[in-house]
Amino acid sequence: MNGESVQRGGIDEQLYDLREMMLDQLRKLKEWMNEEKHDKKRSIFVNREPIGTVTTPILNIGFCNALKSRDNTLRPRVNEIVLIYDKKHDEIYSGIIEELKVIPRKKSERKSPDDPESDFIFGIRLLSKHESNLAIRKNIDTLISEDSFVFTATPREIEIIYGIPKKGLKLGVCSYNGDMIQTQEDFLYYKLDPDLLKTHMYIGGLTGQGKTILLKNIIYQLAKRQFVPPVNSIVFDLQGDLVQMMKPMLEEIIPEKFKHGYEEMDLEYEGLESLLPEDEVMFLKPYYVKVKGFLRMFKWRNFGFRSYHVTSGEELANFVPYLTDKGRTTLVALFSMFMERVESFHFETFYQWVLNNRNITKKGNYQWFLPNSNEFVEAAGSTGDAMIRELSKFRKLQVFDTVEEINTVEMLKKKLVFIYFPNIEGYSVLRSIFLMGILKDIYEKKVLELGDLRLDNGVHGGRKDQESDTDTGSTDLEDGNNHDDMKGKDQEIDSPRDGNGNIPDVPEPPAIMSREPRPATGSNDDEGMDADGILMEEGMNNLIIIDEAHELLPSRSRISHLSKDFFKFIEKEFNKIAKEGRKYGISLLVATQLVSDLNAVVEQNAQTKIYFELSPRDVKRIKPDKEVKNFLGNLKRGQAIVYSRDNLAITKATEIRIIPPVFLHCDPATAFHFFKDKIREVVKERGELVELTPRAVVKPPLTKKDKDDTSKKPAIDFLDELGLDKLVSSRITNLHNKSVLDVDINLVLSTLEKELRKVGLHGKHLHELLENFVVALHSEETIGIKLLGPSGEGKSQFAFAVVNSLCIGGTKAFYAVSESTMEEDLFFGVNPKALADKDQPTYNLGVVCQSLVHRTFPILDEANRAPERIYGGKALTALAGDRKIMMPGNQLIQAPKDWKIIFIMNPVDLGTFSFPSALENRLMTLEIPYANDDVARLVLSKILPDHPNVVESFVTLRRKTMQVCPLGKQYHYIPESERKLGEIQLNAISMRVVDRFGHQFLKYLSLLKDKKKAFKRAVDANCYSVFINQIPEEREYFNSLVNAVLEGIG
Repeated sequence: MNGESVQRGGIDEQLYDLREMMLDQLRKLKEWMNEEKHDKKRSIFVNREPIGTVTTPILNIGFCNALKSRDNTLRPRVNEIVLIYDKKHDEIYSGIIEELKVIPRKKSERKSPDDPESDFIFGIRLLSKHESNLAIRKNIDTLISEDSFVFTATPREIEIIYGIPKKGLKLGVCSYNGDMIQTQEDFLYYKLDPDLLKTHMYIGGLTGQGKTILLKNIIYQLAKRQFVPPVNSIVFDLQGDLVQMMKPMLEEIIPEKFKHGYEEMDLEYEGLESLLPEDEVMFLKPYYVKVKGFLRMFKWRNFGFRSYHVTSGEELANFVPYLTDKGRTTLVALFSMFMERVESFHFETFYQWVLNNRNITKKGNYQWFLPNSNEFVEAAGSTGDAMIRELSKFRKLQVFDTVEEINTVEMLKKKLVFIYFPNIEGYSVLRSIFLMGILKDIYEKKVLELGDLRLDNGVHGGRKDQESDTDTGSTDLEDGNNHDDMKGKDQEIDSPRDGNGNIPDVPEPPAIMSREPRPATGSNDDEGMDADGILMEEGMNNLIIIDEAHELLPSRSRISHLSKDFFKFIEKEFNKIAKEGRKYGISLLVATQLVSDLNAVVEQNAQTKIYFELSPRDVKRIKPDKEVKNFLGNLKRGQAIVYSRDNLAITKATEIRIIPPVFLHCDPATAFHFFKDKIREVVKERGELVELTPRAVVKPPLTKKDKDDTSKKPAIDFLDELGLDKLVSSRITNLHNKSVLDVDINLVLSTLEKELRKVGLHGKHLHELLENFVVALHSEETIGIKLLGPSGEGKSQFAFAVVNSLCIGGTKAFYAVSESTMEEDLFFGVNPKALADKDQPTYNLGVVCQSLVHRTFPILDEANRAPERIYGGKALTALAGDRKIMMPGNQLIQAPKDWKIIFIMNPVDLGTFSFPSALENRLMTLEIPYANDDVARLVLSKILPDHPNVVESFVTLRRKTMQVCPLGKQYHYIPESERKLGEIQLNAISMRVVDRFGHQFLKYLSLLKDKKKAFKRAVDANCYSVFINQIPEEREYFNSLVNAVLEGIG
């Protein structure tokens, strides 16, 4: 909204007369207000200077115009809250100023030079009617009188009008149509009543809309402020970015256009590290997770999971989610049989028992017998094999009984706890079960605290009582002998059994798992328990915060291949905590960018819901109230809707703008870049390796003297096995059974031209690029090739086409570089599990070493996003003239003469991600510009042959975005005279978007039957990447471009 307009020239004389009459009436009303005896409604305005009076015309009960008083020096502002006193009906109204008009005054009207040069008329949207106690509200049912006073509302009156609590959690600034609401003193902050912290909250919104900033703001306030009762925040950080808030925001990383927001709100950069004592914060991570980059700034404690918490076969089956239904039934039955002989469950003992106690029938089925009993479990051979195979896979993950579990009592006493829970291959689904286990333990500890636990079989989900005075450290399966020699020796699946049903000896559970008897509740001997037996600070609320909750609490549609029992377990456990946890001071705050992928029980249990911009699919899923739905379609970046039925009195749904972060908020690579020196200091102080990336320890190659010494020979000769000793005499490329170095350069060019046409790459600019690329391929001196160009213009597709057509191994050595990439990802690293088992070292090969094995070019996508340190000595050596590649055992293998390495980069990233100059000097740089209009027209015409006007309109739109694209002239084709670089800049529409737009336009057209609507919808769905900073101004400018080209569509 423009908010303010100016009317000049040709103003009707009647308007001047009306204006003077209203100002005169205002003076008389002021005198009347100060002289008359006042009732309660009138009295709240005594001795207050009105800013104006309501004037005609008054068209409806919800809106009026007002003329500003010349006696009041305060100038009304758009989105300011006002109070209006209607003398005629003795009513008080609240309203918000929507627009402001400036009307110049004639010189003849001004009696002195001090008289104002202009008058102001402002439009007011009426909110409600009030009693003298503004908290009492009524619906507006009559027109307001034209001689009513307008007053600026005080900050406290505004809070009463909205029903905002005096104290509470600041979620953001109340806004109206996207603009922040201000008082004469400050912004109007939306505060959440502290009592609602005891209920559940939910945040949903697309990525990049401000969801994470809001989540951090909430955590920041909970940690900084003293709430009554106090709040313990337990944060599940799946991306490792929430922990950044321990550090203050850096001015260097704030875009210039956003800095005024910090000044306007008088915000100071501040991290939680300076506010909280060290012993008030805890950093936890699963033992199998390695922290990298910026995360090494903090001291993380490892935790594991103990198998004695498993209390049923159904629960164990959830840890092995890919079982078939029959396999699951078999596992549940075996668990029941096993638990008849033991006091508590131990996974390794159970695994060895299942493996070694099976018998094979004549039909090939498996049977497990209970000793001295006729009871047995039988399963088909294929079912048994599949079950054991899944159990073996799970066992290799070493989930159970590796390190100590979380000390829940200690965790609940901290002010703030971060639990880093990233998605690691193999552990993805298990994270949901781990989360439920942690929440379940918190719930039970809180129930114990209040003395309300009534369980017949102990304190952990019905498992057998562990609090007796009897030593349960040994079981009937343990005979006290040493069985270490049996550890890890799995019997072959088809081994025959004698059928006598005896349970074989099995390994004794490790010491860490011995289940010592626990003192009774209230005992002073329990570690972590206070002397008086109270576990946590009395009355403390525990807020469980889960970011990216759709990953831990998925919907059935998101992971449909898992069993129904898995989801029943998740929903049952979560529902229990969601419904019963509140009375024990446990509340949940979950956030997700994929509402449809989140389990429905999460949103259903939330009292306060906060919505950022959602996808159309998500809007249908949540089925919002009408009050919420009215807002959702118009939200911009940084805007949200707070829906909390019990917080504000005036409305259930309130529009807010999020508060800029005073703590660090950036991508991991930027955080690491600015703190890498500090990280090095911290790591060194803790006595860890000074190198920020741990180096693998490998054995030196054997000398001639050692070759006859079998004790020094490795179990597996790694290099000989790969055949790399013969590689130097071989070749990487193959064209007519020769290396590209040995064939005519024109043949290489023509071959690649045909390949590019096959994959749909067009244009003169690509032909010039191909010529340069062929020269690089045909030159033995060129080893590293850098493809630099804007996103979506075919850099990766180009590289893939070249490598697929020329290299023997195709594209088997492609790697997407990120800020967490380590040197071992490019070259090699020692397998840590092999070292732990005291075996000969085995290695994990990185992409560069893999390229030699597969005989292809390594392709590093987004190459400059990695930390500079990974491009150290090994990379520089590989790019030297003799092409020496460091392999395991510190052996240098010379790559063939036609071996190249391809780096792909986006010039937009160059301002954020640096690239080592020493490496840069060894590369040949080839730039890929945007394709011109003819190429875009050609591609679209093939997709839309019957819609030439649509093709031309979209090509025109693409050219207009090119005019305001900030990339240098080497990337665009339009003349400098057409460039329109100003305050608003956009990314140009790429060829990837052109192709996608064409296909989706046809889909929308078949649905909507309207070309313009289909064009607009296809643009909205595909052109989001044009926004550089995701600010409203960019969106408004782009929409104006779209509307302009829509005129050309019939």
